[in-house]
Amino acid sequence: MKIEAIEHSHPDIYKARTESNRVLLRLRDNMEATPGISVVANGSLARGELTSQSDFDAYPLYKAGKRAAALKLFERVKSNAGLKEFASEGAFGSALPAVTVAKNIGGQKDGNRRFTLRMLLLLESASIGSREVYDRTIDSVVLRYINDDITDKQIGRFLLNDIIRFYRQMCVDFEFKTVEQTKPWGIRYAKLVFSRKLIYYSGIIMCAEMASKPASDKRKYLISMINMPPIDRLLATFGDDILDALREYNYFLSLLDDPGSRKDLAKVQMLRDSHTSLFKEVKERGHRYSRALVDILRARYPIDHPIREALIV
Repeated sequence: MKIEAIEHSHPDIYKARTESNRVLLRLRDNMEATPGISVVANGSLARGELTSQSDFDAYPLYKAGKRAAALKLFERVKSNAGLKEFASEGAFGSALPAVTVAKNIGGQKDGNRRFTLRMLLLLESASIGSREVYDRTIDSVVLRYINDDITDKQIGRFLLNDIIRFYRQMCVDFEFKTVEQTKPWGIRYAKLVFSRKLIYYSGIIMCAEMASKPASDKRKYLISMINMPPIDRLLATFGDDILDALREYNYFLSLLDDPGSRKDLAKVQMLRDSHTSLFKEVKERGHRYSRALVDILRARYPIDHPIREALIV
C-alpha cells in the first residue's frame, strides 16, 4: 500500500506529506548538487510530516576536504527552507564527516551526537544535494551492521540493539530536558508517544523483516526501507492492518498543525493538576496507538519468530 491510498481516510498525514514533498522539491531544485556534500534532513521534513510549526532539523554530511563548502551550502539551504530554527544545543547544524559515520560503533568514540545522527540517518532522513555521499554513507553503515557472516535466519541484532538503545536514549533525553532544563513537558510527551515511537517501531519492523533472507538480500531490503519515510515502511509491510494505528497518528499530526492545540499542550506539566482535557485525550489516544502497534507485531510475527526473543533478551 502507498501513501496515496490514505489521502481521504487519513487527511492530515497526506497533507503533511504533500507539504514535505513540496519543500524538499523546492530545496533540491534551487541548489546545485556539489560533489561530496549532502545536506541531510531529519525530523518531520524527512519523515514526510511537515506542519506549520516544524523545525529545520538537518546537518551537512561531507567527504574529506569539503567541510568549509559543506557548512556554506548548509547555511544556504537552511535559509531557503523557511522553517523554524533547530535547537542550538541539539545534534543538528554541525558538519559531519562521512568517513566517521560507520566507525567505532559502540566504542568510546561513538559519542552521543554521532550516534544520534547515525540512527536518524537510518530511521528518518532525506538527502538535499548530491546523493553520492549520502548513499555511500548509508551503504557503509548498513554493511557494518549486516556483514556477510550473518546467517539467513538472523535479523541483525547488532542493528536492532542500537535502535533500542536510541529509543531508550530519547526517553531519557525527554526526562532530562523536561526536568533538568524545565522545557515544556506536554508537547514533548506527545512527540515521544507518537513520532519517536513511530521511527522506533519502523526500525524494529525493518529488522524483523530481514529474517530468512541471505546477507546480501538483507542489505538490499534494508537500504530500500531506509529510503522510505517511516509511515511508508509500515504501509508497505502491513497494508490495511496498520490503518487503525495511523488513524491515531493522523490525530497527532492534526494537533501539531493547530496553534491552539499546541498552546494548550505547551501549558501541560508533569503534575496531574496541569493536565488539560486535550492532553488527557492525547494520552488516551497514545495508549490506543501503542496497543495497535503491539497487536500488529504479534499478529505478523509468531511466537517463534526471532524478533520476539530479540526484543526481550
